[in-house]
Amino acid sequence: MDLFKLIEYFLAALFLPVLSQLVEFAAAVGDPIWVALTKWFVLMLPLLAVIWAYWVTMVGLVTIIIRTERRAFLTSLLITWWDLGHSILNYWSGFFKFVLRLAFVILLTMRMVAVSLCFLFHDLLMIPFAGCDPGR
Repeated sequence: MDLFKLIEYFLAALFLPVLSQLVEFAAAVGDPIWVALTKWFVLMLPLLAVIWAYWVTMVGLVTIIIRTERRAFLTSLLITWWDLGHSILNYWSGFFKFVLRLAFVILLTMRMVAVSLCFLFHDLLMIPFAGCDPGR
């Protein structure tokens, strides 16, 4: 096997094309500002965490040949990946919960303003009739 081919395979393993395409997509270059902000908050942070975990896993797997408790290390590594996936899902659910609650609060505030304006206009229209007693 050629040395350059081996280096090419090694670099392909370190720089996954799928991850680089996802980073390009999440970077949101040329998108409108609201799409770019949404991509940055929803996609970029979990993607950077996955890339970091991928690199740490590669370094850990290189050191597996000199470890004494390989099975415990692999178990810990898989549990760490599971925890990363769980953390990403918690992050997304918290983000969407925040967005939904913010929309709910905005709608309730608009409703409160509308009802207050209706009462204000009603009171302003009824001022001339305040002295009239309809019961007499």
